[in-house]
Amino acid sequence: MDWEPPGSCPSSANIVAEAERIAALSAPRPLDAWANVLQSEPDAWRVRLIVSADGSRGGEKATTERSIVGKSCVEIGHAMAVILALAMVDAAERSPTPSEVPLPTTVPPPSPQRRTESIPRPVSVVPARQLLALGAGATATLGSLPSPGPGFMINSAWRPRPFRVGLEVGAHWPQRVAHPDQPSIGGEFQLMRLAVRGCYAPLVGRFELGGCAGTGVERLAAVGFGGERRYRMVTFWPAVRAGAFGAYPLGRSAAIVATVEVTAPLVRSRFVLSDLGPSDGASVIFSPSSAGGQLSVGVEARIF
Repeated sequence: MDWEPPGSCPSSANIVAEAERIAALSAPRPLDAWANVLQSEPDAWRVRLIVSADGSRGGEKATTERSIVGKSCVEIGHAMAVILALAMVDAAERSPTPSEVPLPTTVPPPSPQRRTESIPRPVSVVPARQLLALGAGATATLGSLPSPGPGFMINSAWRPRPFRVGLEVGAHWPQRVAHPDQPSIGGEFQLMRLAVRGCYAPLVGRFELGGCAGTGVERLAAVGFGGERRYRMVTFWPAVRAGAFGAYPLGRSAAIVATVEVTAPLVRSRFVLSDLGPSDGASVIFSPSSAGGQLSVGVEARIF
């Protein structure tokens, strides 16, 4: 500190010591200060104080310039110590720590351009979903024939997963039924059917499981035997159906499929196939049940 006070003023060493005590810094940053004191009256003192971070007395690098007025030189000396302490704290806060000093960065020289050949990227091919299915299998019906009737079926389906819209055609083995009172009189029945159903069958693990509902038409042909006259009847009736659907895929192109349904005919025909004689008239041999069931199990190929 460049300070030449009159005899009644504190020395520069005393002012700096008091400033360091007020700042209470373990490692204060070095500062340069210059002060000019003027006494205009016995109790009127004025000091111009400049504090610089690099020791210059003025110019752009001076950090603090203050004018202090007091009644005694001791009073303005104490004020100078406070100003120096504030400058020490400010310098300590502004000075970067070693970890904050940026390291010099070296920019590598640009590498010479090299001629590269364009390499085609591999394209992943996603297999198309097989939307169409064609299949065949075994079937059985209950209620549309005099007794449970096995048969075979063929089916097709459009499969925008998890939905399924299918068409099934089935034919059942003929059944021969005798009149309960006259075993020599009766009829032979053969059933064919067409069913259309819609299903919702999401994947459950590896299985496709869900429910179905639909409608269809059944055709029952019957030929009588025995009696004085024999009749032949062919009738059609609509039916509604609802049930469950399941499928187990065998790879991507095949699956085992099964449906279990409850059916209800909307029309119930009566089959009169033979005369028991002039006095007894015609005899009713069979009439479909008001509710029945159907089971189909098969294998289908999934294509396109």
